[in-house]
Amino acid sequence: LLWSLRQRSLLRQAGRSRISLAGAVMHGLRRRSARVWYSAIRALRPPLSVPDVPRRLLVAAPTFLGDSLLLSSAVTMLARTWPQASIDVWTRYPRFFTGIGENVRPLTDEQTISRHFRDAIAPNYDVVFTPYYEFGDLQLWRQVLSRRGVVFDREAGFRRDRDYILAARLVEKDFRSHELLNLVRLMSLWPLAGRLERPVIRADGHVREKLRRTHPFLADPAPYAAMQMRSGTGMKDWPLERWAELARRFVHATGLRLVVHDPVEEEGIAARLIKMAGLSTEEALAVSCNLDELIALLQDARLAIGVCSGPKHLAMALGTPTFTLYGPTDPVRWGALFDRSLHGWIRSPAGTLTAREHHGLPVNHAMLQISVDAALEALLRHCARLGLCPLP
Repeated sequence: LLWSLRQRSLLRQAGRSRISLAGAVMHGLRRRSARVWYSAIRALRPPLSVPDVPRRLLVAAPTFLGDSLLLSSAVTMLARTWPQASIDVWTRYPRFFTGIGENVRPLTDEQTISRHFRDAIAPNYDVVFTPYYEFGDLQLWRQVLSRRGVVFDREAGFRRDRDYILAARLVEKDFRSHELLNLVRLMSLWPLAGRLERPVIRADGHVREKLRRTHPFLADPAPYAAMQMRSGTGMKDWPLERWAELARRFVHATGLRLVVHDPVEEEGIAARLIKMAGLSTEEALAVSCNLDELIALLQDARLAIGVCSGPKHLAMALGTPTFTLYGPTDPVRWGALFDRSLHGWIRSPAGTLTAREHHGLPVNHAMLQISVDAALEALLRHCARLGLCPLP
């Protein structure tokens, strides 16, 4: 029966993509055989042996900005609970893991990291916590890291479902809980103690001064709000013309100035937005900045407006109030866990559609269901609660 249902699914796929029936069947057979083969590999391996106390741990997390920032809180809790353990963190953002503790060492050298792990994993690491692996070497995972890998059962960043099968231990991800709580659960192979705290970062003073000299707009003591429009993921994109309309009406309603920063992948889009909004140089500024400059920009902002992405998590870690447009993501899982009164949001009414209901719709369908009027009303109400403008 299961095989029959699988073939029906393949037939539907064949009809949609116009591939041959034989190709669809062969694809299904390859996937099935690969899963059996990977399951056999895992079954023949010795089970994960966990010592009574951790000695050497690896946190393999080559992932996005926001995920890395949340992860730093869980690693901090792990390091403080087990100060005798040596913890290596494979990360693209070492600044988030520097200063956590003397027993935490960030690793970032992509050219030597593969060789280092191949040499060190077998004799040294007790466990490899792998919460995210979007930018990791898949062969390194399959041949080495998975042998002692503790990973979520979903959404760890693997391109193939069978990569999860190879993990030494799977931890169920709870989509009803905040992502930071999921990370703590993943790392609770040994009991964790103490208080879970939000990530804390601070801008570099020299960077702030340099940014103000480069942009006199930022040296003006009049308050400003920061805005970012993109996340690097198409499903979170809101049309540029809606951002422009929101920016124009927000500035005129609150009197706050606006600083719009370019995403890395779309330099110049901030200037386009300001031009479309018809805002003057006294009302708005377009900025292209690196990570250090973005942190400085957000630290001095009175409010950070944008989609669910890395800059939003940076603002939360800085203690800057935020307002977020949630489309396909859930504010319960990805929103504020600390200082909730500082962080407002609006969620798309289509955010709860199933994958089947989303079929055939634009990739950013959920974001398209958020109107400018609804977003502006929620934004101004949040500003009123923060004391930035009168109640609309």
